[in-house]
Amino acid sequence: MMHVALLRGINVGGKNPVPMARLKTLFIDLGYTRVRTYINSGNVVFWDTGTHPPQTHAERITAGIRTMFGLEVPVVMRSVKEMAAVNACLRTDWVTDQAMRCEVLYLWPTLQAETVLEALPVRAGIDAVIAAQGAIIWQVDRKKMGKSGLMKLAAHPLYQQMTLRNANTTRKLYAMMLEQSST
Repeated sequence: MMHVALLRGINVGGKNPVPMARLKTLFIDLGYTRVRTYINSGNVVFWDTGTHPPQTHAERITAGIRTMFGLEVPVVMRSVKEMAAVNACLRTDWVTDQAMRCEVLYLWPTLQAETVLEALPVRAGIDAVIAAQGAIIWQVDRKKMGKSGLMKLAAHPLYQQMTLRNANTTRKLYAMMLEQSST
């Protein structure tokens, strides 16, 4: 089955440096195939032949990163089916560009999107949000960024239990998963 591993907090501001080529090697060493990384922010698409229980992927990857890089890096896993559900909720006109910012907040598996959404600093009339399966999609006009609750997200207690990818990256990862599934 095709999966994507979303690593939290690597290669951000010079902290937790993880070269993507070495990360790819780690996944291959863990027995995964069709391994592809995308950009330098910790996105790894891979195939598991079913030899590992799905719930153990994050644990195995986290342990491998600890061994290879000496870092404690949380990993959020999503299957192709779960990414399809997120992409189905992601409005086609929501993108990350010069006029708009759209982030997908991938939640830890213990969290429910609807419950988290109620706790976040969403600003009515400024922020547009959608609860998806295991994620929250957050869109704001760049002209309104200063007033957006998205700017306060990093200070929120739940921020440590999610990892963010922009809408463009979310779409690209899903496309990569579909492409790798068909090979």
